Amino acid sequence: MRSTDRDYLNIIDNPEDFVVITDSQYRIIYANKTYMQTFAEPNIDLEGTEIFSRVLSADIEKVKNKILGLTPDESFVHFQESLIIGDNAIWLDWNVKALFDQKANLRELVGTGRNISEYKNHENILNLFKYSLMYARIGTYWLNGVQELLYVNDYGCKMLGYSREQMNEYNWENIIPAGYQGNSEEFWQEVQNEDFKKYDIELRRKSGENLLVEIMLQHQEFAGINYKFVFINDISERKLLMDKLESNENKFRSLFENSPISLWEEDGSELKFYLDNLPPEARKDLNSHFEDNPEELFKCAEMVKVIRVNQKTVEMYEASSNQEFMISLNKMFTERAIETMKDEICWLYSNEKPFVAETEQKTLNGKLMDVEITVNIAPGNEKDWKRLYAAIVDITERKKVENELRIHRDHLAELVEEKTAEIQKKYNELNHQFSVMVNREFRIKELRDEIKDLKEKLDIFENLH
Repeated sequence: MRSTDRDYLNIIDNPEDFVVITDSQYRIIYANKTYMQTFAEPNIDLEGTEIFSRVLSADIEKVKNKILGLTPDESFVHFQESLIIGDNAIWLDWNVKALFDQKANLRELVGTGRNISEYKNHENILNLFKYSLMYARIGTYWLNGVQELLYVNDYGCKMLGYSREQMNEYNWENIIPAGYQGNSEEFWQEVQNEDFKKYDIELRRKSGENLLVEIMLQHQEFAGINYKFVFINDISERKLLMDKLESNENKFRSLFENSPISLWEEDGSELKFYLDNLPPEARKDLNSHFEDNPEELFKCAEMVKVIRVNQKTVEMYEASSNQEFMISLNKMFTERAIETMKDEICWLYSNEKPFVAETEQKTLNGKLMDVEITVNIAPGNEKDWKRLYAAIVDITERKKVENELRIHRDHLAELVEEKTAEIQKKYNELNHQFSVMVNREFRIKELRDEIKDLKEKLDIFENLH
């Protein structure tokens, strides 16, 4: 072999690309080392192997048709195919040249290929990115340095009611109402300086209706060119929902503030966290834990934070203002109230139902009040007690009436008892008199019977004489 032939063979035998030559029957007559290492097991010679027999291609029929369709006039073909080798899938890019003899019969195929799996992976990721961008549920617009529209995704077209062809003819000024543009140069310079800008505006759809949107603008320099990325999110439904929530919140606040009973909003999250981290035996029987450790109860009581109270609370506790009430909470509790607090903590930790109890509290002026307290964990806050609601009703007058009624009832019971004793006495006397009368009548009857008997005897005696 000539030196030049050896050099040529060395060049084609060792590159990273594949080189393979087949005969007219598509049997391999030469394959370089790269091809051999990819498609053959170690120490196996592929010479004489039919090129379609050792690999599984998802496009096998398409590839065969391309190669079998080569002619002297169309002797070159380029294609890509996906191959499965063992457990791996690879992508190859092929250039195949067919050599024919003078009679137009196929003599050889010379193929050069390259492993483009990494490129394909990047391409697939890029295509996936394009797909996700195109069908993202947010309008996406790319603008160049002069605010001309370079790209708009599918949702961006549908949101404004235009076709893609119509959108391609639009620029920034066609999309954003003039009232929001102001000084265009200053606006875009501000975006460029800040890199990111966000605000809400109303856009007009093709149909003429207004659409409330959230616009996010971002400046980016790429390859020496300034680009603007505009993301538009339809917030009409969100705005309606927020308005509804705000309306409901205002109604709730109004009901809370103007309620005829005392309402408290509290944060018990610190207390709940503390209770959850007590020893298991303490959590199992909180009542005994507090009985054995009374200082723990005061510590737990201080962990409950009062967030807000309504006006009725300020009035009921004789505070001059909400602020005075908040800083004077410790003046309200009596020993009985502390005992109720213990019952409340134990109940809420063991039950999902509201806690209801009657207890005693003091106003800021020291006046004792009988109150009925109801404490409820707000829905969704069962795990952390972040929000607790307490309703407190002054039942002092009711208790006063109940005490008066109890006194009257006790007095009435005494009167009834006295009258019952008198009636029983009279009854006994009458019963005695009745017994005497009955006995007298019985004696008279006996006497009458005796007189009658004597009279009869006297008549018999007279008749004898």
